Amino acid sequence: MQPLAADTGEQIVEFSRNKTQTRVLFLIRSLEIGGAERQLLTLVRGLDKERFDVTVVSMYAGGTLEAQFRAIPGCTLRSASKSGRWDVAGFGSRLAAIIREARPHIIHGYMGGANEIAWVAGRLARARVIWGIRVSDIDFGSYTWSVGALFRTGQVLARHVDLIICNSEAGRNVHLRAGYPEARTIVIPNGIDADNFRPAAVEGALFRSARSLPADAALIVLPARLDPMKDHPTFLRAAARIAGDWPDLQFLCIGDGPPDYRASLIELARNLGLEGRVQWQPADASPRALYNAAQLVTTCSRFGEGFPNVLGEAMACGTPCITTPSGDAARVVGPTGWIVPFSDPEALAAAWREALSESPDARSSRGRSARDRILREFSIPLLIDRSERVFATLAGMP
Repeated sequence: MQPLAADTGEQIVEFSRNKTQTRVLFLIRSLEIGGAERQLLTLVRGLDKERFDVTVVSMYAGGTLEAQFRAIPGCTLRSASKSGRWDVAGFGSRLAAIIREARPHIIHGYMGGANEIAWVAGRLARARVIWGIRVSDIDFGSYTWSVGALFRTGQVLARHVDLIICNSEAGRNVHLRAGYPEARTIVIPNGIDADNFRPAAVEGALFRSARSLPADAALIVLPARLDPMKDHPTFLRAAARIAGDWPDLQFLCIGDGPPDYRASLIELARNLGLEGRVQWQPADASPRALYNAAQLVTTCSRFGEGFPNVLGEAMACGTPCITTPSGDAARVVGPTGWIVPFSDPEALAAAWREALSESPDARSSRGRSARDRILREFSIPLLIDRSERVFATLAGMP
Protein backbone atom coordinates (compact mmCIF):
# COMPACT_ATOMS: atom_id res chain seq x y z
CA MET A 1 0.00 0.00 0.00
CA GLN A 2 1.33 3.45 -0.90
CA PRO A 3 1.51 5.85 2.05
CA LEU A 4 -1.08 8.59 2.38
CA ALA A 5 0.11 12.15 2.70
CA ALA A 6 -0.06 13.67 6.17
CA ASP A 7 -1.83 16.67 4.69
CA THR A 8 -5.46 15.93 3.78
CA GLY A 9 -5.79 18.57 1.09
CA GLU A 10 -5.13 18.16 -2.62
CA GLN A 11 -2.31 15.66 -2.07
CA ILE A 12 -4.87 12.91 -1.47
CA VAL A 13 -5.66 11.26 -4.80
CA GLU A 14 -9.36 10.71 -5.19
CA PHE A 15 -10.48 7.16 -5.91
CA SER A 16 -12.43 6.91 -9.15
CA ARG A 17 -16.13 6.46 -8.57
CA ASN A 18 -17.95 3.35 -9.68
CA LYS A 19 -21.26 1.72 -8.98
CA THR A 20 -19.92 -0.34 -6.08
CA GLN A 21 -20.38 1.26 -2.68
CA THR A 22 -17.52 1.31 -0.23
CA ARG A 23 -18.74 -0.42 2.93
CA VAL A 24 -17.51 1.37 6.05
CA LEU A 25 -18.10 0.02 9.55
CA PHE A 26 -17.52 2.41 12.47
CA LEU A 27 -16.81 0.87 15.88
CA ILE A 28 -17.28 3.02 18.98
CA ARG A 29 -17.54 2.22 22.67
CA SER A 30 -20.97 3.75 23.31
CA LEU A 31 -23.48 6.28 22.04
CA GLU A 32 -23.66 8.37 25.19
CA ILE A 33 -23.23 12.12 24.86
CA GLY A 34 -19.64 13.16 24.22
CA GLY A 35 -17.66 15.21 21.77
CA ALA A 36 -16.38 12.20 19.82
CA GLU A 37 -19.80 10.56 19.75
CA ARG A 38 -21.47 13.70 18.42
CA GLN A 39 -18.70 14.14 15.87
CA LEU A 40 -19.27 10.60 14.59
CA LEU A 41 -22.97 11.42 14.33
CA THR A 42 -22.11 14.46 12.21
CA LEU A 43 -19.78 12.46 9.95
CA VAL A 44 -22.23 9.60 9.39
CA ARG A 45 -25.04 12.01 8.58
CA GLY A 46 -22.94 13.77 5.97
CA LEU A 47 -21.38 10.83 4.11
CA ASP A 48 -22.71 10.31 0.58
CA LYS A 49 -24.83 7.18 0.97
CA GLU A 50 -24.71 6.50 -2.77
CA ARG A 51 -20.96 6.02 -2.47
CA PHE A 52 -20.72 4.66 1.08
CA ASP A 53 -22.69 1.92 2.80
CA VAL A 54 -22.41 2.80 6.50
CA THR A 55 -22.73 0.60 9.59
CA VAL A 56 -22.21 1.97 13.10
CA VAL A 57 -21.50 -0.58 15.84
CA SER A 58 -21.54 0.39 19.51
CA MET A 59 -19.77 -1.91 21.91
CA TYR A 60 -22.36 -1.19 24.61
CA ALA A 61 -26.11 -1.07 23.94
CA GLY A 62 -28.29 2.01 24.28
CA GLY A 63 -27.05 5.55 24.77
CA THR A 64 -28.59 8.99 24.62
CA LEU A 65 -27.63 9.45 20.96
CA GLU A 66 -28.95 6.07 19.80
CA ALA A 67 -32.21 7.45 18.40
CA GLN A 68 -30.38 10.10 16.37
CA PHE A 69 -28.15 7.46 14.78
CA ARG A 70 -31.15 5.29 13.99
CA ALA A 71 -32.83 8.21 12.24
CA ILE A 72 -30.02 8.61 9.68
CA PRO A 73 -31.13 7.34 6.25
CA GLY A 74 -28.72 4.80 4.81
CA CYS A 75 -27.06 4.02 8.16
CA THR A 76 -27.33 0.62 9.85
CA LEU A 77 -26.97 0.77 13.63
CA ARG A 78 -25.96 -2.37 15.55
CA SER A 79 -24.74 -3.11 19.05
CA ALA A 80 -22.45 -5.88 20.24
CA SER A 81 -24.19 -5.56 23.65
CA LYS A 82 -21.09 -5.84 25.81
CA SER A 83 -22.25 -6.47 29.37
CA GLY A 84 -19.06 -5.40 31.13
CA ARG A 85 -15.27 -5.31 31.01
CA TRP A 86 -14.91 -9.07 31.33
CA ASP A 87 -17.54 -9.97 28.73
CA VAL A 88 -14.93 -11.01 26.19
CA ALA A 89 -16.05 -14.24 24.51
CA GLY A 90 -19.71 -13.29 24.15
CA PHE A 91 -18.88 -9.80 22.96
CA GLY A 92 -16.36 -11.13 20.45
CA SER A 93 -18.84 -13.63 19.07
CA ARG A 94 -21.56 -11.00 18.64
CA LEU A 95 -19.18 -8.53 17.02
CA ALA A 96 -17.88 -11.19 14.63
CA ALA A 97 -21.44 -11.99 13.54
CA ILE A 98 -22.14 -8.30 12.86
CA ILE A 99 -18.96 -7.96 10.81
CA ARG A 100 -19.71 -11.10 8.78
CA GLU A 101 -23.10 -9.63 7.91
CA ALA A 102 -21.78 -6.15 7.09
CA ARG A 103 -18.77 -7.38 5.03
CA PRO A 104 -16.95 -4.03 5.42
CA HIS A 105 -14.17 -2.85 3.16
CA ILE A 106 -13.05 -0.53 5.97
CA ILE A 107 -13.35 -0.91 9.75
CA HIS A 108 -12.94 2.47 11.43
CA GLY A 109 -12.28 2.45 15.15
CA TYR A 110 -13.31 5.54 17.05
CA MET A 111 -11.05 6.18 20.06
CA GLY A 112 -8.90 3.98 22.28
CA GLY A 113 -10.34 0.58 23.07
CA ALA A 114 -12.46 0.53 19.94
CA ASN A 115 -9.33 1.14 17.86
CA GLU A 116 -7.50 -1.92 19.13
CA ILE A 117 -10.58 -4.12 18.68
CA ALA A 118 -11.01 -2.71 15.16
CA TRP A 119 -7.45 -3.86 14.37
CA VAL A 120 -8.25 -7.43 15.41
CA ALA A 121 -11.56 -7.39 13.54
CA GLY A 122 -9.93 -5.97 10.42
CA ARG A 123 -7.30 -8.67 10.34
CA LEU A 124 -9.96 -11.39 10.65
CA ALA A 125 -12.29 -9.77 8.09
CA ARG A 126 -9.44 -8.84 5.71
CA ALA A 127 -10.68 -5.26 5.77
CA ARG A 128 -8.71 -2.03 5.79
CA VAL A 129 -8.39 -0.59 9.28
CA ILE A 130 -8.58 3.08 10.28
CA TRP A 131 -7.97 4.32 13.78
CA GLY A 132 -9.60 7.51 15.05
CA ILE A 133 -7.43 9.43 17.55
CA ARG A 134 -9.44 12.04 19.45
CA VAL A 135 -6.92 12.96 22.18
CA SER A 136 -3.47 14.47 22.49
CA ASP A 137 -1.28 13.98 25.57
CA ILE A 138 -2.48 11.90 28.53
CA ASP A 139 -1.61 12.23 32.21
CA PHE A 140 -1.54 8.52 33.02
CA GLY A 141 -1.17 9.30 36.71
CA SER A 142 -4.74 10.59 36.78
CA TYR A 143 -6.22 7.23 35.74
CA THR A 144 -6.02 3.52 36.49
CA TRP A 145 -3.24 1.32 35.13
CA SER A 146 -5.48 0.10 32.30
CA VAL A 147 -5.32 3.46 30.50
CA GLY A 148 -1.53 3.29 30.26
CA ALA A 149 -1.65 -0.36 29.25
CA LEU A 150 -4.09 0.42 26.44
CA PHE A 151 -1.87 3.24 25.17
CA ARG A 152 1.17 0.95 25.11
CA THR A 153 -0.84 -1.64 23.21
CA GLY A 154 -1.71 1.03 20.67
CA GLN A 155 1.97 1.90 20.25
CA VAL A 156 2.68 -1.71 19.25
CA LEU A 157 -0.30 -2.19 16.94
CA ALA A 158 -0.20 1.23 15.24
CA ARG A 159 2.57 0.23 12.84
CA HIS A 160 0.22 -2.41 11.38
CA VAL A 161 -2.79 -0.09 10.89
CA ASP A 162 -3.63 1.09 7.36
CA LEU A 163 -4.46 4.68 8.34
CA ILE A 164 -4.63 6.73 11.54
CA ILE A 165 -6.80 9.86 11.54
CA CYS A 166 -6.19 12.41 14.30
CA ASN A 167 -8.61 15.27 14.79
CA SER A 168 -5.84 17.62 15.90
CA GLU A 169 -2.28 18.54 15.03
CA ALA A 170 -1.42 18.25 18.71
CA GLY A 171 -2.75 14.70 18.81
CA ARG A 172 -0.77 13.74 15.71
CA ASN A 173 2.44 15.16 17.15
CA VAL A 174 2.00 13.34 20.46
CA HIS A 175 1.39 10.02 18.74
CA LEU A 176 4.27 10.46 16.29
CA ARG A 177 6.58 10.93 19.28
CA ALA A 178 5.13 7.69 20.66
CA GLY A 179 6.19 5.83 17.52
CA TYR A 180 3.10 5.97 15.34
CA PRO A 181 3.92 5.75 11.59
CA GLU A 182 4.30 9.27 10.21
CA ALA A 183 3.27 8.53 6.61
CA ARG A 184 0.00 6.90 7.70
CA THR A 185 -0.96 9.31 10.47
CA ILE A 186 -2.93 12.28 9.14
CA VAL A 187 -5.13 15.08 10.47
CA ILE A 188 -8.76 15.72 9.63
CA PRO A 189 -10.11 18.43 11.96
CA ASN A 190 -13.62 18.15 13.33
CA GLY A 191 -16.49 19.80 11.50
CA ILE A 192 -18.94 22.09 13.31
CA ASP A 193 -22.58 22.19 12.24
CA ALA A 194 -23.01 25.93 11.87
CA ASP A 195 -26.61 25.49 10.66
CA ASN A 196 -27.49 23.93 14.00
CA PHE A 197 -25.08 25.88 16.19
CA ARG A 198 -26.04 29.47 15.47
CA PRO A 199 -27.03 32.61 17.39
CA ALA A 200 -30.45 32.04 19.00
CA ALA A 201 -31.15 34.60 21.70
CA VAL A 202 -34.69 33.41 22.45
CA GLU A 203 -33.49 29.85 23.08
CA GLY A 204 -30.80 31.18 25.38
CA ALA A 205 -33.37 33.16 27.38
CA LEU A 206 -35.62 30.11 27.70
CA PHE A 207 -32.66 28.03 28.87
CA ARG A 208 -31.96 30.55 31.64
CA SER A 209 -35.60 30.73 32.66
CA ALA A 210 -35.91 26.94 32.93
CA ARG A 211 -32.95 26.87 35.34
CA SER A 212 -33.89 29.93 37.37
CA LEU A 213 -30.90 31.87 36.07
CA PRO A 214 -31.46 35.66 36.06
CA ALA A 215 -32.06 37.01 32.56
CA ASP A 216 -29.63 39.92 32.97
CA ALA A 217 -26.87 38.19 34.98
CA ALA A 218 -23.56 37.28 33.39
CA LEU A 219 -23.17 33.53 32.96
CA ILE A 220 -19.91 31.59 32.51
CA VAL A 221 -20.29 27.99 31.37
CA LEU A 222 -17.90 25.04 31.60
CA PRO A 223 -19.30 22.30 29.30
CA ALA A 224 -17.17 19.28 30.21
CA ARG A 225 -17.63 15.82 31.65
CA LEU A 226 -16.51 15.44 35.25
CA ASP A 227 -13.03 14.07 34.64
CA PRO A 228 -9.62 15.07 36.07
CA MET A 229 -8.39 16.14 32.62
CA LYS A 230 -11.07 18.85 32.47
CA ASP A 231 -9.70 20.50 35.66
CA HIS A 232 -12.91 21.69 37.31
CA PRO A 233 -10.95 22.67 40.47
CA THR A 234 -9.15 25.44 38.55
CA PHE A 235 -12.50 26.67 37.20
CA LEU A 236 -13.95 26.79 40.73
CA ARG A 237 -10.91 28.52 42.23
CA ALA A 238 -11.02 31.14 39.48
CA ALA A 239 -14.75 31.59 40.14
CA ALA A 240 -14.02 32.25 43.81
CA ARG A 241 -11.52 34.97 42.83
CA ILE A 242 -13.97 36.86 40.64
CA ALA A 243 -17.31 36.20 42.36
CA GLY A 244 -16.98 39.21 44.67
CA ASP A 245 -16.37 41.60 41.77
CA TRP A 246 -19.62 40.60 40.01
CA PRO A 247 -22.25 39.83 42.68
CA ASP A 248 -24.76 38.62 40.06
CA LEU A 249 -22.30 36.48 38.11
CA GLN A 250 -23.38 32.84 37.76
CA PHE A 251 -21.38 29.72 36.88
CA LEU A 252 -22.71 26.60 35.24
CA CYS A 253 -20.96 23.23 34.96
CA ILE A 254 -22.56 20.95 32.38
CA GLY A 255 -21.45 17.32 32.25
CA ASP A 256 -21.69 13.88 33.78
CA GLY A 257 -19.15 11.88 35.73
CA PRO A 258 -18.51 9.48 38.62
CA PRO A 259 -20.71 10.32 41.66
CA ASP A 260 -17.75 10.41 44.06
CA TYR A 261 -15.83 12.86 41.90
CA ARG A 262 -18.92 15.01 41.44
CA ALA A 263 -19.44 15.10 45.21
CA SER A 264 -15.84 16.18 45.77
CA LEU A 265 -16.23 19.06 43.31
CA ILE A 266 -19.46 20.22 44.93
CA GLU A 267 -17.72 20.12 48.31
CA LEU A 268 -14.83 22.20 46.91
CA ALA A 269 -17.29 24.78 45.57
CA ARG A 270 -18.94 24.97 48.99
CA ASN A 271 -15.59 25.41 50.74
CA LEU A 272 -14.72 28.22 48.30
CA GLY A 273 -17.90 30.09 49.22
CA LEU A 274 -19.58 29.45 45.87
CA GLU A 275 -22.74 27.81 47.15
CA GLY A 276 -25.65 29.36 45.26
CA ARG A 277 -23.33 30.69 42.54
CA VAL A 278 -22.53 27.40 40.77
CA GLN A 279 -25.07 25.08 39.18
CA TRP A 280 -24.31 21.49 38.23
CA GLN A 281 -26.28 20.04 35.32
CA PRO A 282 -26.03 16.79 33.32
CA ALA A 283 -24.86 16.78 29.72
CA ASP A 284 -27.39 18.20 27.27
CA ALA A 285 -28.12 16.41 23.98
CA SER A 286 -29.03 19.76 22.35
CA PRO A 287 -26.51 22.31 23.67
CA ARG A 288 -27.31 25.18 21.29
CA ALA A 289 -29.51 26.87 23.91
CA LEU A 290 -26.75 26.48 26.50
CA TYR A 291 -24.18 28.30 24.35
CA ASN A 292 -26.67 31.07 23.59
CA ALA A 293 -27.43 31.50 27.28
CA ALA A 294 -23.77 32.07 28.14
CA GLN A 295 -21.72 35.25 28.05
CA LEU A 296 -18.55 33.14 28.01
CA VAL A 297 -17.72 29.48 27.46
CA THR A 298 -14.62 28.18 29.20
CA THR A 299 -12.51 25.02 29.04
CA CYS A 300 -9.76 24.39 31.60
CA SER A 301 -8.36 21.06 30.40
CA ARG A 302 -4.88 20.23 31.74
CA PHE A 303 -4.16 17.62 29.04
CA GLY A 304 -5.76 15.23 26.61
CA GLU A 305 -7.83 17.43 24.34
CA GLY A 306 -7.68 16.87 20.59
CA PHE A 307 -10.13 19.18 18.89
CA PRO A 308 -12.44 20.58 21.63
CA ASN A 309 -15.90 20.47 20.03
CA VAL A 310 -17.47 22.67 22.67
CA LEU A 311 -15.27 25.59 21.66
CA GLY A 312 -16.22 25.31 18.00
CA GLU A 313 -19.91 24.93 18.81
CA ALA A 314 -19.94 27.91 21.16
CA MET A 315 -18.08 30.03 18.62
CA ALA A 316 -20.58 29.08 15.91
CA CYS A 317 -23.27 30.42 18.25
CA GLY A 318 -21.35 33.69 18.51
CA THR A 319 -20.24 33.09 22.10
CA PRO A 320 -16.62 34.05 22.93
CA CYS A 321 -14.39 31.41 24.53
CA ILE A 322 -11.59 31.30 27.07
CA THR A 323 -9.46 28.16 27.14
CA THR A 324 -6.20 26.54 28.10
CA PRO A 325 -3.98 25.48 25.17
CA SER A 326 -4.68 21.74 25.51
CA GLY A 327 -4.68 19.99 22.14
CA ASP A 328 -5.69 22.27 19.29
CA ALA A 329 -7.78 24.59 21.47
CA ALA A 330 -5.67 27.66 20.64
CA ARG A 331 -5.84 26.81 16.95
CA VAL A 332 -9.63 26.59 17.11
CA VAL A 333 -10.15 29.82 19.05
CA GLY A 334 -7.49 31.83 17.22
CA PRO A 335 -7.67 35.59 17.80
CA THR A 336 -11.38 35.51 18.72
CA GLY A 337 -10.90 34.49 22.36
CA TRP A 338 -8.42 34.15 25.21
CA ILE A 339 -5.79 31.49 25.92
CA VAL A 340 -4.71 31.05 29.56
CA PRO A 341 -2.03 28.86 31.16
CA PHE A 342 -2.82 25.44 32.59
CA SER A 343 -3.97 25.19 36.20
CA ASP A 344 -3.75 28.96 36.80
CA PRO A 345 -6.91 30.25 38.53
CA GLU A 346 -5.59 33.80 38.70
CA ALA A 347 -4.93 33.99 34.95
CA LEU A 348 -8.35 32.52 34.21
CA ALA A 349 -10.04 35.01 36.52
CA ALA A 350 -8.11 37.88 34.85
CA ALA A 351 -9.27 36.75 31.40
CA TRP A 352 -12.86 36.59 32.65
CA ARG A 353 -12.56 40.13 34.03
CA GLU A 354 -11.27 41.42 30.71
CA ALA A 355 -13.99 39.67 28.74
CA LEU A 356 -16.83 40.74 31.03
CA SER A 357 -15.58 44.34 30.90
CA GLU A 358 -15.93 44.60 27.11
CA SER A 359 -18.60 46.87 25.72
CA PRO A 360 -21.70 45.26 24.17
CA ASP A 361 -20.51 46.33 20.70
CA ALA A 362 -17.06 44.82 21.21
CA ARG A 363 -18.60 41.60 22.53
CA SER A 364 -20.93 41.37 19.52
CA SER A 365 -18.05 41.97 17.12
CA ARG A 366 -15.99 39.27 18.83
CA GLY A 367 -18.91 36.85 18.59
CA ARG A 368 -19.31 37.49 14.85
CA SER A 369 -15.59 36.93 14.31
CA ALA A 370 -15.78 33.65 16.21
CA ARG A 371 -18.63 32.37 14.06
CA ASP A 372 -16.91 33.49 10.86
CA ARG A 373 -13.79 31.56 11.88
CA ILE A 374 -15.77 28.34 12.27
CA LEU A 375 -17.53 28.80 8.92
CA ARG A 376 -14.24 29.45 7.19
CA GLU A 377 -11.98 26.79 8.72
CA PHE A 378 -13.98 24.07 10.48
CA SER A 379 -17.14 23.48 8.50
CA ILE A 380 -18.94 20.18 7.99
CA PRO A 381 -18.47 20.24 4.19
CA LEU A 382 -14.70 20.29 4.75
CA LEU A 383 -14.93 17.36 7.19
CA ILE A 384 -17.07 15.31 4.81
CA ASP A 385 -14.98 16.04 1.72
CA ARG A 386 -11.71 15.17 3.45
CA SER A 387 -13.14 11.98 4.97
CA GLU A 388 -14.79 10.73 1.77
CA ARG A 389 -11.62 11.19 -0.25
CA VAL A 390 -9.55 9.34 2.33
CA PHE A 391 -12.04 6.45 2.60
CA ALA A 392 -12.29 6.08 -1.17
CA THR A 393 -8.52 6.22 -1.60
CA LEU A 394 -7.95 3.60 1.08
CA ALA A 395 -10.62 1.25 -0.29
CA GLY A 396 -9.18 1.52 -3.80
CA MET A 397 -5.60 0.67 -2.87
CA PRO A 398 -4.23 -2.78 -3.76
